[in-house]
Amino acid sequence: MKVAKIAINPEKEYEALRLEIIKRLEFQQSILNIKLTIVAAFFGFGLNNKNNLLILVIPPFVLLFAIIWKSNNYYRTKVSCYMDKKFETGDLLSTATHNYWQRKGIKWSEGFLSLGVTGLYLILPSIALFIGIVNTDHSLVETVLLFIDCLSIVLIAFIFIFFNTVRMRRQFFAQLDALLAAKASQSPKNTAPVKT
Repeated sequence: MKVAKIAINPEKEYEALRLEIIKRLEFQQSILNIKLTIVAAFFGFGLNNKNNLLILVIPPFVLLFAIIWKSNNYYRTKVSCYMDKKFETGDLLSTATHNYWQRKGIKWSEGFLSLGVTGLYLILPSIALFIGIVNTDHSLVETVLLFIDCLSIVLIAFIFIFFNTVRMRRQFFAQLDALLAAKASQSPKNTAPVKT
C-alpha cells in the first residue's frame, strides 16, 4: 500500500495565488471604468434629450455592477485570507498607500478608500433617482422604474454593508482556523491510507 502525495511547490503556489489576486483587482478596475462610462453616457443622453427613462435605468445597471464588483471582491478576499494564513505574509489586500498610512499609525485610510468605492455605487444611482423624481410625468413606466430604482439603491446598500471586507476576512479566518484545528486533531493513526 502506497499513499499518493502531491508535492506542491510553495513558491509556485504563492505566485499563482498572487497572480489571481492581481487579475481580480484588474477586473474590478475595469468593471468600475465600464460602469462609470455607461452611467456617464446615460446621464449625458438623458439630460441632453430630456429623456427621463434613460436616467431611471441607471440604478438597476449600477446594481448589476455592484453585484459583479462584490462577487469578485469576495473571492479575492478569500484567496488573500488563505495566503495570509498559509504563508503568514500579512495583509495582502493592502495597497501601498494603505501600508504607508499604517506605518504612520493612521488606521482610517482603508475605510476612507472603501467609502470612495461605496460612494460611487450609492451616490450615482441616488442622483439618478432624484433627477427622475423631479422630472417625472407620472406615467406608469416611470412609476415602475422609480420603484425599481428605490429597490436597487436599497439592495446596493445592503450588498456593501453585508459583504463588508473586514467582516468577510473575519469569517474566512475563522473558517480556516476551524479547518486547521480539525486537520491537526486527526492523528496519522486515524487516517486510512489510500490504495493506488
